[in-house]
Amino acid sequence: MGVLSRRARGGRRGGTADLALRPAAAGVPALPAGPRRPARGGGDPGRGARADGGGAGPGRAAGGRQRGAAVVVAGGGGGDAAARLRGREALPVGRVGRCFPGAAAGALVLRTQAGDREDYIRHPPRGERLSAEALVELDVLRGEYAGAYELQLVVSDGLSPMAMMDDGHLLPYLAAVRAGLGAAGWRVAPRLLVLRAGRVRAGYQVGAALFGDADDRKGRRVIVHAIGERPGTSHHNFSVYVTAAAPLVWATPGAVDHPLTRVLSGISDTACTPERAAAQTVKVLSQLAPR
Repeated sequence: MGVLSRRARGGRRGGTADLALRPAAAGVPALPAGPRRPARGGGDPGRGARADGGGAGPGRAAGGRQRGAAVVVAGGGGGDAAARLRGREALPVGRVGRCFPGAAAGALVLRTQAGDREDYIRHPPRGERLSAEALVELDVLRGEYAGAYELQLVVSDGLSPMAMMDDGHLLPYLAAVRAGLGAAGWRVAPRLLVLRAGRVRAGYQVGAALFGDADDRKGRRVIVHAIGERPGTSHHNFSVYVTAAAPLVWATPGAVDHPLTRVLSGISDTACTPERAAAQTVKVLSQLAPR
């Protein structure tokens, strides 16, 4: 798996920074904590918890980051974070319009098998699998697409819904990444998919449902999945997982997993800016699936 790392110069948003794609290595330490701003909205009861629920996957360094820095490392910790995260709010259907103004009119909201927030935290595999209703809706959507698109944008509330709802976070990213992907020649599906209680592997199921075709070995079909990171800093960061595979691979059970995915992490208006992350998404995809 590759890793997008950012070495910030000057430490503040808008400063010059070097970004490079480098191989992942287990045990790479988090960047040292930099100055923190006060938590938004009066603070977050879940912040500081290490909350991957023991699930494996492309992990991120927990704890503070330098402002303007982004790093992804392999692996991830465990621990029972449910008590600290029990009160964290999932992305409510009724707030989709406020989370994604201008982009939510045609959004399709789907659920995973996680029953509620505590179930999502305590049983990570349930957040990795789509509900039966979601699979039916995706089958209908696949028929509507009729093979016209090769890239789907997906958003999950993840472990930090605030990262997706803060002003200046998701909307600038979606606008910039759509423009950049279109300029690069990718046929991006116009409909945004929103996963409630979603984890990374739920995005793989979306790709299989929309793009899987056992008779098609040509080209690449892509899922770009933005998801709220585990709590731990005041930045309300989110990450983007980019996965590209041939339709035959998407159709093969278990073939699409973390080794095919690249991660951009530490994205917020006070860290790696959404606009810069969008440009890097296009760059990473050009390496995964050269045109």
